[in-house]
Order: sequence, then structure tokens, then C-alpha cells
Amino acid sequence: MSARVLITGAGMATPVGLSALETFASVRSGVTRVDEQAVLDRSLEPVYMGFVPGDALPSAAEKLSGEARVTSRELRMLGLCALAIEDLLTACEELPPDRIPLLLALPEPDGPLPVEPEQFLRRLEMQTGRAFVKQGTACFRAGRAAGIEALAEGWRRLSEGESAVVLVAAVDSYCDLRRIAALDLQRRLKSESNRDGFTPGEGACFLLLMTDELASRSSCAPQAEILGVATGLETGHLGSDKPCTGDGLASTLQALFALPAAQGVRAAQVYSTMNGEHHWAKEWGVAYLRNAESMEPGFTMHHTAEFHGDAGAASGLIGCGLVAMGCRLGLDEGPALVYASSDHGHRSAALLRSFRSTR
Repeated sequence: MSARVLITGAGMATPVGLSALETFASVRSGVTRVDEQAVLDRSLEPVYMGFVPGDALPSAAEKLSGEARVTSRELRMLGLCALAIEDLLTACEELPPDRIPLLLALPEPDGPLPVEPEQFLRRLEMQTGRAFVKQGTACFRAGRAAGIEALAEGWRRLSEGESAVVLVAAVDSYCDLRRIAALDLQRRLKSESNRDGFTPGEGACFLLLMTDELASRSSCAPQAEILGVATGLETGHLGSDKPCTGDGLASTLQALFALPAAQGVRAAQVYSTMNGEHHWAKEWGVAYLRNAESMEPGFTMHHTAEFHGDAGAASGLIGCGLVAMGCRLGLDEGPALVYASSDHGHRSAALLRSFRSTR
């Protein structure tokens, strides 16, 4: 029998909150930090974006001053991670990062000056002053789907008995003029003249996963149970000349609901990485129709990007963290479906519910 996998801690930093609790409260209250910025698109219209105020981020560690080619975007990502880690440690003080494998989701490796995993991890140790264990640590670079892909690996390791605890994390930021300019050329930025665009954002999320056996002996409070995680690919993605049929997401959800612990479960909530572009709504329509029997009638749909902007690689994991916070506070029981769709085809989905629920 596979182990029951629980989320026992969550830490976040987003434009709507510098902790998991603040982010959850803001999203639930409808608070948004998305607004017109001083940056203009090719039509000379202000672009809508959502970023954490610069003075809310920690200053760069002194050790980073000797690092070559550290971009302002990477410094923001390091700062977001530092806030999220400290938030997680506040909820679970016994967490020793130097003894727990880290599964880290980062942006896709395309575009100017991509974030290099090994270099980022080394710099994260400089920024936080905390060492991370090297054995078992891995990085995932698949855009919005990457956070749940990292969660899938953590869930697999724990459910198969390979490990008893892992730290899953995701971080990304669109706060980079080169990245914004590339999106503008593709006509993908939301402005008054382009309603079929999205709002660039940023964020970081860290989740601590434990088996139920270890959690029972830990001071870290269980929040949500992970019933299953699945990943897939869409051939008709935004970087392809093929049409998007929705098959990638639909088959990913089918695989998820076919997992042993998920069979017969119907999702009462759905957390999506849809960001306002019509492309993603069409995809969800296909996926929903093919999986309607796994959804509760009148299920609640959440599009959190409307509050904190598109958080890129952190989007899916932030959704999982919001579910965990709702369960921790006793405001939600689930089951909740969280899914993520990347620009270049990767699809991922997770099914969670309150740890108080029984199988």
C-alpha cells in the first residue's frame, strides 16, 4: 500500500502577500495588485502588470556582489524565495534545508539570459544563508507546469517509499524588460488596446511534503493530502504550428482521476493557471467536457492570475499552496483540482483535499 502524502507547510511571496496566509487572504477577498505600469506597449498603451514592491524584497546578500551576470530579474527571484522560505520556517521551525531534498521549478530555458539551475541554487544559498542538500535535489524548467511537475516527483518519491520528506518549490518573475519586450512583439501583453493578453506577474511558493507516518511524529501541522499528480504534453502548443485540440490537458486530467486514490473523487474546486488569454479558456473547455464526470455540479473555478498576475513557473504550485492554506484554516475541505498549462506544451495537474478527510 502506498504512503499517504501530506502537505505540512507552505510559504509564499506574491504581489498580494508576503506570506502564504497574506496571499490566501488577499485572493479570497478579491484583493488585486495588478495595475497599469509606466511601461508602454508597441501601441503606446500602459501595460498591466503585478509585481512585489521593490522595497518589500530583501536586499541582495553581500556575497552576491562578487557574482558575475546576476540580472535584476534573478535578484528578484532570489528575494522572493528568501521571503517564502522564511515564511515556511515560521510555520515549521524544525525544517532543516540541508537534510531535505529540494525539488525546484524554474522558468523555461528560452529567452535572453536564462536562469541556470545550478547557479541559481548556489546563489540561493548565498541569499538565504542556508545550505541545501545536493543528493536528491532536482530542477524542473517547464514554465507554468513546472511547479506541479516538481510536486509530481515529490509525491512519487514519498508514495513509493523512496523518501519520507521533500521540499517542493517554484519561483518566477516577468519583471524583466527583455522578457516584456518579447511578449509585446508577440502581442501577448494585456492593455486597453489588447484585451486578449495577459498580465505579467511573479511569485515564489515552497511546500513541505511528508508521509503521514512522519507527519504524525513531527511538530509541522498537516494541511492537505495529495491524492495524486499527473503530467502530460499538448502537441498544439503556442510554440507549435499545430492547432491546440486540448488533448494534452484532457488526457492529463484523465490520468489523474484514474489514479487509485483519485478514483470516484469529484473536484469541488478548480485552481487554474488561465491568465486571460482566450487560448487557455478554449483548452479548459475541451478538458472539462472530457472529464465532466469527475467534477461536482456547480464547482468553484479560481483564476488567481487576475489578482497577482501570471506567476509563470510558480503559478501551479501557488494554486496548491492556496488549497493547503484553505484546508489548514478549515475553510475548505476539497477535493480541489489544480492544473497548469505551459506555453510550450507541458501540462500538469494535482488533486488535493483536507488531511482530515478519510479515504
